[in-house]
Amino acid sequence: MRAQILTGWNFRRILSMVLGVIVIIQAFNEKQWAAALFGGGIVIMALLNKGCCATGGCSGSNCIVPTKKVEGK
Repeated sequence: MRAQILTGWNFRRILSMVLGVIVIIQAFNEKQWAAALFGGGIVIMALLNKGCCATGGCSGSNCIVPTKKVEGK
């Protein structure tokens, strides 16, 4: 878990973290607690390097569609 948080930082992950923190700060300023939870979710996903495909549906070779080679006549 520690290695997952500390390694693999890229621009998308940093941007997601920064935007999540901005959403949390703005939500607390406006007393919008649901928005703060949403921002917290974004920050957690950035920290753990997870996204929409957190279940592994799109990671690895799961999205590769096998193709058959059609032999010409």
